[in-house]
Amino acid sequence: MARVVVDPFHVMAEYNKRMDEARRIEQDVQRKRKVQIPKKIFLVGREKLTEERVQNVDPLLFDKGPGKV
Repeated sequence: MARVVVDPFHVMAEYNKRMDEARRIEQDVQRKRKVQIPKKIFLVGREKLTEERVQNVDPLLFDKGPGKV
């Protein structure tokens, strides 16, 4: 019987690849709205963001574009 072996390097490489792909898709959607999403938004926990960054991130994460409430 074969065993599944997980290599931490390749797991993280795949994770980063998928995150970049998700970010690119989001940016393509957001470009139509003229909003850029920095990569770091997905890499830093919300609790570690400054209040200013939280205010910038919330509209992006909760699908409220600029000017929407």
